Amino acid sequence: MSHFSKAEVTLTNQADLSVLEEAFNDLVLQHDGLRLNVHTETNGLYINNSHLQQRAVVDKFVLEQGETVAKVKEHLLSRFDLSTSLMISMTYIQQAGQPDRLLLMAHHLVVDGISWRIILQDLQDACQARKEGRVPTFPKTASLKDWSAALADYTLTPEEEAYWQNQTVAAPIPMQTDNPDAAMAHQKSHTVALDAEDTSYLLQEAHAAYNTDVPVLLNTALALTLKEWTGADEFTVEHENHGRHLEEVNTSRTVGWFTAMYPVTLSLKGDDTGSHIKGIKEQLRQVPNHGLGYGVGRYLSDDPLPAHNPAIRFNYLGQLDVTSGNDLFSYENQELALDSAPENHMSTWLEWNSIVTDGQLTVTLIYNEQAHDAATADKLAAGFIEHLKALLRHLREEDDIHFTPSDFAGASLDEEDLDALFG
Repeated sequence: MSHFSKAEVTLTNQADLSVLEEAFNDLVLQHDGLRLNVHTETNGLYINNSHLQQRAVVDKFVLEQGETVAKVKEHLLSRFDLSTSLMISMTYIQQAGQPDRLLLMAHHLVVDGISWRIILQDLQDACQARKEGRVPTFPKTASLKDWSAALADYTLTPEEEAYWQNQTVAAPIPMQTDNPDAAMAHQKSHTVALDAEDTSYLLQEAHAAYNTDVPVLLNTALALTLKEWTGADEFTVEHENHGRHLEEVNTSRTVGWFTAMYPVTLSLKGDDTGSHIKGIKEQLRQVPNHGLGYGVGRYLSDDPLPAHNPAIRFNYLGQLDVTSGNDLFSYENQELALDSAPENHMSTWLEWNSIVTDGQLTVTLIYNEQAHDAATADKLAAGFIEHLKALLRHLREEDDIHFTPSDFAGASLDEEDLDALFG
């Protein structure tokens, strides 16, 4: 009953296995989050420092011609034990005619997307230090214990409480059967990509006209895709973000699973593209403290916030290629088949995951084949890219600057006021 995350890298230079192993142990020592285990009696997480008393080993695996990395993965998954084993592994893979590769696998309880950035950077630095005969040093930020304590002390403001209480579940999505089986065995995915030119524009120049950011435009494209499919104007979407928003605790270099998940109602306002962009922008900007308070109020409060369980989830993971290429390795964005036990249940029916790697935005739509067929998934994924391209065309042609109330947060202005001032 486990959910794993992985990072596969191609080694750009011949690597010394003993150096990799030294560096791997440096990571385990540096990051207490990598030493987490589940207590067999309480089912709670705890930092198991007994892992420091034994050396973490980098396995070596030689693949025969035609064999895939999935074979290595299956072997590794059989060795993980949530209560006793280190919940991260590193495997050196060789195959005739292929560059050497390194497969890192970790249980999702110990890593998130930002954690992989940290791990890959620290791995490079540790390998360089060990090759030079030095003990590596790493930038230090708060421990998981520090963050956990601060989270427990987090108190929702009355405004936050009211915001989350007022969130409603809108627009159920069409399903092809009444009672689909939610087991992970029925999970499928479909991936599409935005070309490099449009991706570059999306990341850099597209936000001048409406003072937006990438998530605003992606969510606008999502809302338009859902409207085209369902005919509705309003949707509840579960959002994910990195969750590292406690200002008093610096977790920028801390490894762990910090992900914040929270419901957001997306409502398409007006009939034109500009109104759609401005409306989604304002709805996202109204979310208090990046959604962090919803999880606190739902799971750490004596008076829990209501559960929402939206049928749709959206996650923008950002730009991985900012930190993924270096002198030691380059990141490979590959799917290695199912990363969760088949008997686990999918926690949502449709999930859009987007990330920028190698200068391109890729969008993976994860779906349940009993709830939606491949043709539906293909249409939704392709529709998302087409709506995003249409938004980018509009922004390329827009010469005016359009303000919205969140651009003047301290001035208590509404849209009518802005129209009077700048119209």
